[in-house]
Amino acid sequence: MTDSCSILVVDDEPESLALLTGILTAEGYQVRAADSGKLALASVAAWLPQLVLLDIRMPGIDGFAVCRRLKACEETRDIPLMFISAASEMEERVEGLALGAVDYITKPFRREELLARVRTHLELGRLRAQLEKQVSQRTIELHATIERLRESEERFRNMADTAPVMIWVTGPDKGFTFFNKTWLDFTGCPLDQELGDGWAEAVHPEDLKHCFASFSSSFDARQDFQIEFRLRRADGEYRWVLCSGVPRFEPGGVFAGYIGSDIDITDQQRAEATLRRNLDEIAHLNRVAAMGELTASIAHELNQPLAAILSNAQAANRFLDGESPDLAEVQKCLTDIVADDKRAGEVIKRLRSPLKKDEFQAAVVDLNEVVGDVIRLIRNDALLRGASVTFEPCPDLSPVLGDRIQVHQVVLNLIVNGLHATADRRSGDRWVLVRTAEAEGGGVLLTVRDSGKGIAESDLARVFEPFFTTKQEGLGVGLSISRSIVQAHGGRIWAENSAGSGAIFSCVWPVAQQTVATAAR
Repeated sequence: MTDSCSILVVDDEPESLALLTGILTAEGYQVRAADSGKLALASVAAWLPQLVLLDIRMPGIDGFAVCRRLKACEETRDIPLMFISAASEMEERVEGLALGAVDYITKPFRREELLARVRTHLELGRLRAQLEKQVSQRTIELHATIERLRESEERFRNMADTAPVMIWVTGPDKGFTFFNKTWLDFTGCPLDQELGDGWAEAVHPEDLKHCFASFSSSFDARQDFQIEFRLRRADGEYRWVLCSGVPRFEPGGVFAGYIGSDIDITDQQRAEATLRRNLDEIAHLNRVAAMGELTASIAHELNQPLAAILSNAQAANRFLDGESPDLAEVQKCLTDIVADDKRAGEVIKRLRSPLKKDEFQAAVVDLNEVVGDVIRLIRNDALLRGASVTFEPCPDLSPVLGDRIQVHQVVLNLIVNGLHATADRRSGDRWVLVRTAEAEGGGVLLTVRDSGKGIAESDLARVFEPFFTTKQEGLGVGLSISRSIVQAHGGRIWAENSAGSGAIFSCVWPVAQQTVATAAR
């Protein structure tokens, strides 16, 4: 709207001044008139116009002098100024524009041209003022933002430098841009030496390749990572550190790099190694104690028949030492000695039988039936509280050739072992799954799978060793005896970890083909 636009017209010719004032007033502009340079300067001092139309040739203070004074004053230097003159010399035009005028109109002028130029320069002035206001506001906001960022960065640096862990920051190009004081104190290096890839100089040469490969692959995938490597401390000692990093993003999701921390875990690793050694020693002592219990149990089993044998032998001697030996009593003592001897022999046989192939009674055995008997036997056992044993039998399973008692012992050992493996689980998924199937390549396959934690890779090769166990309870002889029985029957047994969780124990028994054929005839 032109109502809000104010214009100062300066001309010493009354006709020209009146003409200009009339044209501009008719268009709705607020117009003030001055017929001399002195009056023009006084008017501007009292009332700042948005545009000045200024004649050049005036007595006293001419147009050029007025222009110089207005441009020299900070308050008026940005007011657009247009020269109006009857002079057509190029030198005057050049001088006027050089002094800061925005335009030059020659008298006599055309009304339409005058108004068009006035509107243009008023609009440009308005836009310039608006732009300057926006720039000023943005400058204030920018300074405020910079100050907040500076304060935020200062707070971050203060917190990072007082943190008990080593902290670092990278840019999106993998170059490190910040290390806190804890890091610099640990490595003993100045910040400028560590920036970029300089920090890698302190990584142990044997760990450097692995460290860079893990860092780069995680960086490229924008994934969290943890790396363990050795870092040289200021005193020259290499210490194991756990390095953890997470990607960081700017507002809008733009990737900005990584922030991470390093912790010295050397003392923790040494403490864990000492603890493992102590636990191994405790386990060894427990096995020794268990051996003592086993020996005491064997001694107790043998002591009863041996004591009876000794007692009967002493009684027989007494009956024979008399003047008239009581042969009937001697006969009775000898009969008891023979019976007690057989009892002792059975004890020894039970201890030796798993190791001797020629001492078991071979017969046709239904493995499905044996598994069912074992499950029924342990249904009321405390191990089954909170757990379940599921049996998936193979229909029309081929019979196996073996000693039913010893096959029964193997099945019992494997299921009980699986129940022990789930004993420390608190959730409701404690289970043991037993399956029978025809084995590839011949034989009958029995598998026992549990929902425990599985077996450590380092222990898989040792689970069948005598007296080796990973459990707090038990002697570590059940699996060893099971292997001896299976191998004595011409079969094989092994252990592996499940693809999900838990362990799987499998054994293959030979099929009783010849016995079946003989029974059919």
